[in-house]
Amino acid sequence: MKGMLIKDFMLLKNQKNFFMIICLVVAVMYFTNMNSVFAINYMTLMITMFTISTISYDEFDNGFSYLFTLPVSRKGYVAEKYLFGLITGGAAWCAAALLTAGAAVLKQKPVLNELFPSALIYLLLVLVLLTVSLPLHLKFGAEKSRMALLGVFGIVFAAVFCIVRGMRYLNYNTDVILAGLRTINPSVFMGGLGIVCVAAFIFSYFVSVRIMEKKQF
Repeated sequence: MKGMLIKDFMLLKNQKNFFMIICLVVAVMYFTNMNSVFAINYMTLMITMFTISTISYDEFDNGFSYLFTLPVSRKGYVAEKYLFGLITGGAAWCAAALLTAGAAVLKQKPVLNELFPSALIYLLLVLVLLTVSLPLHLKFGAEKSRMALLGVFGIVFAAVFCIVRGMRYLNYNTDVILAGLRTINPSVFMGGLGIVCVAAFIFSYFVSVRIMEKKQF
């Protein structure tokens, strides 16, 4: 796994133009007084997406056939991708959160109390993105996984829409439900949401391992 991590960090090092563009966009967000939390979201998710792109580099020109002649197991390969995603996404989130907090202090804006609770949600989005994207990419490849990802989010959106419409049809008062949700302690809510995301992340890892073990190269 150490060798695979070094390889991916070398790929990360070669993407200087990509990261310069991200830094430029984030700098524009700060100087134009855009929502600081959105800057955290943008930087974190864009850099996390690089984890998924490393799989495309690995499979290019039958790269997997060569890769697994080396002392690299399929399970170890999957574990490295999940670990690399956590490292890059977590580092990007920390950097963006610190920059945003520093900018808020310099501008004397009292947003720090609101910053970190909102930023934690975007950290959980890193887990969600890796949880959904990595198995799809390993299963369908770079091109088909994009369509599969759109399909997954489309199904989720349709399910939420049908649930809301069904509740209204059955004369459920959604305002009462929303009011009840607001009474939940934010720390309890974030803790429960975090547990669900971590559990889904672990389940996704085992799904990805099974996908890789069944693939033929």
